[in-house]
Amino acid sequence: MSDVESGIDHARTRHAERPARRWPLPVAAGGDRLAPFRLAVAAMFEREMEAGRGFLWLPVLLGVGIVLYFALPAEPSLAALGLAALGLVVLAARVRRRVAVFRVVAAFAAIVAGTALMTLRTSLVAAPVLPREMTVTVTGWVADRQAAARGGARLLLRVQDIEGLPPARTPANVRVTVRAGADAIAVGDAITMLARLRPPTGPVMPGGYDFGRADFYARIGASGFAYGRVKPAAIGPPPFGIRLREPLADLRETIRRRVIAVLPGDTGEIAAALIMGDQRGISDRTQDAMRASGLGHVLSISGLHMALVAGSAFCLIRALLALSPGLALTRPIRKWAAGGAIAVATFYLAISGAEVAAQRSYVMLLVILAAVLLERRAITVRNVAIAALVVMAIAPESLLTASFQMSFAATLALVAGYEAMSGRALRRERLAAPAGAGVVGRARRATSGLLLTSVIAGLATAPFAIYHFQRAAPCRSLPTPPRCRWSASSSCRRRWPRCC
Repeated sequence: MSDVESGIDHARTRHAERPARRWPLPVAAGGDRLAPFRLAVAAMFEREMEAGRGFLWLPVLLGVGIVLYFALPAEPSLAALGLAALGLVVLAARVRRRVAVFRVVAAFAAIVAGTALMTLRTSLVAAPVLPREMTVTVTGWVADRQAAARGGARLLLRVQDIEGLPPARTPANVRVTVRAGADAIAVGDAITMLARLRPPTGPVMPGGYDFGRADFYARIGASGFAYGRVKPAAIGPPPFGIRLREPLADLRETIRRRVIAVLPGDTGEIAAALIMGDQRGISDRTQDAMRASGLGHVLSISGLHMALVAGSAFCLIRALLALSPGLALTRPIRKWAAGGAIAVATFYLAISGAEVAAQRSYVMLLVILAAVLLERRAITVRNVAIAALVVMAIAPESLLTASFQMSFAATLALVAGYEAMSGRALRRERLAAPAGAGVVGRARRATSGLLLTSVIAGLATAPFAIYHFQRAAPCRSLPTPPRCRWSASSSCRRRWPRCC
């Protein structure tokens, strides 16, 4: 061996014996100071996966794909997304034995599937939009009817013809406010009117609620108001879907008129809104007062109403069946009560108008009651994930709405919080025998449970409320003038800018 070769071997040996040099990360990037935090997060994630909670990430990844669709600069190709999602699913099945690779591929498959689902939804609901504001004669069938706050009715019209527009450019539905003779209009009527229509509007402020997006996915191509009274039109019977709604619409209108007759004014309008979800008849002053007091969400049919109706039906049916010892001892009356609660909740969904928030609450309730029928735990984080998947599969665009985000944030926080606290309570009971609690102890626990529920739900929904409504409850703790009460007047804003 030559001197050169021996020198090279000696250098290699010294380099191998020398410990690898670690290049420290900048302090601004965290460096080794974040190593314990990263290890703790990784260990927690691994424990979640080993416990079978990887399914809970599926709706999250699907939602990421839906949000990604709205962030794209142009409409993606549905065929390309479908093939990409299918290819990733096949690849995930082939590498399922390699755990780390499988998780990465499955995550990308869920994201691409979410984008493809949103693209498919957009292509299915696409309909013509009114090109510009115009005064035209509109003819069609009444598909839905709601009371207007300033009198009259807001009609959803299934368009048969719009004067001056070819069929290829005619919107599928228009929303028109009618003042004169609105009480005589019912769902299924064929009418014609002279109306001032305009295309769907966008957000009134940057980052605000996009009315145009909501109208697009509801297939509403224009909105406006009618001049004078509407006239009957001889255009034949309404479409099959509207004919199915007619009996239910008549029942809702009968209930509304009965409630208004017994409780006139805003009291009756609020009662009708709690039953049927139609809150447009409530005056602006009353709605502003309810929003300022933090009770505005009560007027919208959502999880609170569904839980009260279905929960009351479940308890009542089970209590009545338990009056018979033979049924209580030999029959699954708990399952029968769950089935009855599902039927009652379905009827309530129908008479409430089946708005998006009500549909979402119904799906979550249906998952819980189905778990009771299958003798599974009713309230779990997995059931919340299943409900989110069902809702996003039916209406993926609802992911961007405040009702979806706030309802699922509150539900997830409550379920996860009480699961964690129940686990700690079980561990404490194993270490020490539980002390007997009397009436005072049970009342204390019930009160603390209500307060804790309010705190958890409030903290979970606060970021979304601030983002969507630009309001925060902590302003109430600031010193305010006695007559301010959230006034929006210019003098109040100058004197109390942090409150008003």
